[in-house]
Amino acid sequence: MGEQLTYTPTTDTRNSLVSLRGGAKERQANQMAREARRAGMEVQNIAAYVANLFGGTTTGINYKTPKSIRGKFDRNEAEGKRYNDVKDVARTTILFNSQKDVQRAVAFMEKNYLNKSNGIDRYKKQDDPESGYKGNLFNISMKTRSGKTMTTEVQVLTKKMLYAKDAGAAKASLSKADIAKIRNEVGNGASVKMGRGHELYEKLRTAKGEKARKRIAKISRNFYSKFDS
Repeated sequence: MGEQLTYTPTTDTRNSLVSLRGGAKERQANQMAREARRAGMEVQNIAAYVANLFGGTTTGINYKTPKSIRGKFDRNEAEGKRYNDVKDVARTTILFNSQKDVQRAVAFMEKNYLNKSNGIDRYKKQDDPESGYKGNLFNISMKTRSGKTMTTEVQVLTKKMLYAKDAGAAKASLSKADIAKIRNEVGNGASVKMGRGHELYEKLRTAKGEKARKRIAKISRNFYSKFDS
């Protein structure tokens, strides 16, 4: 039999570490990355179906690499979590022109996939009062043909929010017409530049002191408010 992907932590940290020596984590990370390719195709089909129902589009599927998965193992273990609890081995995003269409799609996914077989394990409404970012995140369990169950991620948001949050993803996923339309609506200055949301997130995450954090949070909320429609 092949190596199992499931793992039950022991109460003795030393025994847990001993059991993972000899490249076990590397082998499991490689195996998980291979299975992610199978699960990704399935979750992309769901995303494309929902997008088509409500007039949206999807980004390409993004897969965690074995190195990224291995790093997640280490972080999970350091935090006392089940080390191979990786919820986004394959990720995709459904994009819509308006928040109204986003909410229609979210309601459909909750009704038709939540707690179903091969369905949604978790829905998280991303409405961050500090940064002002708004989105929706679903974790969907996909059973691959080899019998493994992998946890994938689907985000549902507006094209404007993607533009605001992630310049790389926006350039790869939005058409020139989409980008031109957004710039026509919000402007094209430095204060509303594509991807500034991620820059502000990093500044917020590493802010020194409460005063600096509040100042950056206010800038971030003001920035995202221009894209919230």
